[in-house]
Amino acid sequence: MKKKWNLYSISESRAIIMGFATLIVALFHSYSLKYSSVFNYIRNTGNVGVDIFLFVSAIGLYFSFTKNSNIKEFYKKRILRILPAILIVRTIYCIWIQTSFWVYIKNITLSSLFIDGNRDLWYFTLSIILYLLYPLLYKVINSKGLKGLIGLLLVTIGSSLLLYYFNYNYYLQIEILLTRIPVFLIGIYVGKMVYEKKEINNLWIIPFILMFFITNILMYRGGINPYMVVRYLYCLLGISIVFIIAFCHSLWNHKNIDKVLAFFGMYSMEVYLIYERMCYMGKGFVPINNIVLFYIVIFIISVLLSVGLKMLENRIVGLFEDRGVDHASNSNGNKRK
Repeated sequence: MKKKWNLYSISESRAIIMGFATLIVALFHSYSLKYSSVFNYIRNTGNVGVDIFLFVSAIGLYFSFTKNSNIKEFYKKRILRILPAILIVRTIYCIWIQTSFWVYIKNITLSSLFIDGNRDLWYFTLSIILYLLYPLLYKVINSKGLKGLIGLLLVTIGSSLLLYYFNYNYYLQIEILLTRIPVFLIGIYVGKMVYEKKEINNLWIIPFILMFFITNILMYRGGINPYMVVRYLYCLLGISIVFIIAFCHSLWNHKNIDKVLAFFGMYSMEVYLIYERMCYMGKGFVPINNIVLFYIVIFIISVLLSVGLKMLENRIVGLFEDRGVDHASNSNGNKRK
């Protein structure tokens, strides 16, 4: 076995890591599944999948922005990646539950978390904010390295602490968003090393394995206060999982397992957006008393809807890309004239 491990394997394992995160997030949202204490703990910690999403997304964005630093194009691609899906799913869902027009507006503008603490779309609210800030975050971390990362972490965590002590109620309203920013910042820093195909000694996987077990033990014991600390433990747990999966995948991979995980990774955002809503809506049209079978059926329906949603998204994105090409062609034609 080679003594060196190339961090680029994290990028190569991106699809299966995202697929794994999609499955554990779906498990987390299967609220009624309760068995042994160990199973319940695994299900309850499934929201670490969100930290994995953010960490891996930050690495992917580093690749994207390094290859093309045009800010306008960067924003356009990110917005087209996320907004069509939100508009489609939330419009259908709001009609289904017969919500008010004002609530619908708050949902599609992603302002509901800040206005009334509605967490339904908090992840997408955070994603938009991080996309808008990304060029600045990239510049600081890319130019200042570890010092830049530490500075941004101090600002982020310090801001959370200030809000915690001076406006505790509002902190509780938005802490789910604030406490997830550090894992994204660390992802940008790691993204630089992954992009540069940095090699490290295989023994470096040991600290990540220890991190995995220590964070699990601390969270399993419970009673940690403030809960902000638990959120940051999730950050460390998510990072350790990414490194462990990528390292194991670089040594051994199974084509069939990889294909399954990569499939779910391809539709990660869509499944994340649809599944929890379907668990609620499905009670009205999936008359199954067996709770395990109910969630299996709902998950299958959610995946099928996710595939359809992805196809629709691609059509919408294609329309905007075609317009861009046509506009460029017309501009070139006018110049020739």
